[in-house]
Amino acid sequence: MTTATIHTHKQFDPSDKEARKNVVGSSDAPVLTRTVPYQNEIHNTWLGLYNIKIGKSEAPDLSNNEAVNWGIDLEDTVRMRVKKYMGLELRKASETFYHKKYPFIACHPDSIIKGLKEVGEIKCPGIGTMMKMGENLESFLDSYKAQGIHQLLVMDKMKAVQFFVQYPQKSVKVFRMERDDRAIDNYLQVVLDFWNLVEKRIPPEPQTEVEANNYWFKDNKVFMPYNQGTGETVRKLMNLEISEAHISAEKKKLRLEIKRQIGEYSGMEWPDSKEKVQIQRYERPTFSGDSFFEKESDATIAEYSTMEVNKTLLKKENRELYDKHSKTKPITRLVLPKGLALEELFTNADMAKS
Repeated sequence: MTTATIHTHKQFDPSDKEARKNVVGSSDAPVLTRTVPYQNEIHNTWLGLYNIKIGKSEAPDLSNNEAVNWGIDLEDTVRMRVKKYMGLELRKASETFYHKKYPFIACHPDSIIKGLKEVGEIKCPGIGTMMKMGENLESFLDSYKAQGIHQLLVMDKMKAVQFFVQYPQKSVKVFRMERDDRAIDNYLQVVLDFWNLVEKRIPPEPQTEVEANNYWFKDNKVFMPYNQGTGETVRKLMNLEISEAHISAEKKKLRLEIKRQIGEYSGMEWPDSKEKVQIQRYERPTFSGDSFFEKESDATIAEYSTMEVNKTLLKKENRELYDKHSKTKPITRLVLPKGLALEELFTNADMAKS
């Protein structure tokens, strides 16, 4: 494994956009590993990050971002709660750490856990993030892991990273990841590949449509002459879109026709086989947001909603309340045979009929 060590150079503010151009920090790790949750934004792509590092574009200004500022303000509160309820002291890190061999790789952790060779990272997702992820930490876990691997790459004396996730009006949840030297080495290669592009001023090849839109497209009203290869690619896409639309419409017609032919029966059995087509009828509850906002207290509404109800969270935490504002409606579902391959299924049926 490449040797890394904890040591400090002159201090810089991680929020300083100019200073961050010269380093790859832990906040860049989810972008480099393509685990950042919001990949539809150009700055969360390789190309966007590359443009920021070479000074072609600016990093987003988060100084007036209310969610970010709330998260920063809550960090000391989380430290206090972790010490009170978990007995762990999160000492605020006041320095920036650099990789010994590659000083352009740096990190500025939130905390060092007293008495343990472990990093403590504090996460305070706002209402918007919480609405997106509910309390399913897994949906954001990959991006957290990427940041943790980055920090362990730089801080080679650390054995693990603990993430302390504070949800609004909830207890602190903890996720701990231990040092994995293989994952660290793999990640280091990703960073080196990216930084090589930055130093040589070679833009990374777009891997997403949002990158392609910013890399190739120029709204110059100039059209390239017909190219057979490009024309063939366009033809394939058009055929797929036509096929998908046709297939979707045809499937609806066939399902309706099967239900019409089966009529009042529950389905159709295959001869000399356990296979069958079934029409299943059941009641499915449908949640009513209007009912929820009309009948519940302000405290309950604030807990489970902002502009709309977080139905996933409400259903998980308070099923009784969810059911209270749900109405059932009848659903019918056509279930096709699954036991036999298509050709075998109908060959057997034709043989039985003859």
